[in-house]
Amino acid sequence: MMRNFVRLFSMLVCFSLSAWTQDEVPRVEVFGGYSILHPNIPADIGGGGAEGEAAAEIGEFALGNLLGWGASVTVNVNRVLGITADFSGHYKDLDVSFEGDRVDANADLHTFLFGPKITIRNERVSPFVHALFGFGRVGASGSVNGDSSEFEETGFAASVGGGVDVLAHSNVAVRAIEFDYFPYRTGNGDTFTFNNVRLCSGVVFRF
Repeated sequence: MMRNFVRLFSMLVCFSLSAWTQDEVPRVEVFGGYSILHPNIPADIGGGGAEGEAAAEIGEFALGNLLGWGASVTVNVNRVLGITADFSGHYKDLDVSFEGDRVDANADLHTFLFGPKITIRNERVSPFVHALFGFGRVGASGSVNGDSSEFEETGFAASVGGGVDVLAHSNVAVRAIEFDYFPYRTGNGDTFTFNNVRLCSGVVFRF
């Protein structure tokens, strides 16, 4: 009886491994690549109203896009569902003159997010969507004519969106595009929500 049980168990294990291989579903996927963050500054951060909107528009124009990196690790539960840990960093340096004043500033946002990922796997192209939640760490420093100040805080962050992976090799895929709604909500003092957008592209290693 025990011998038959061991034989049956071995057959089931072999069948499961064979099915996994045939479906070409990696157990783990590791992504790394380039990322662009387009900030959306809320009007109420400048006091609201027309003046607040104008201040927000000026801030967005001066800040422009933040450039950086994105990385993630996904553990696949099955062919469709995976659990993702996502990390990113975006940075901006400013060096401008305004009404005779010399302004030097830099800003950065690092995020740490976790959540489910749904993938529709095809032979070459695999679109996916995810909903990730966690926290972000904002840092900023600046000086006007040599007088400097610094600021840091931690707040809520999320990434809701998706993208497309194109298989280049059995163990390597290219993330052609990833597009995310990427909000950040301040955590100290007055609460403001920055409704940002993130774009990523890079390489996915499949294990």
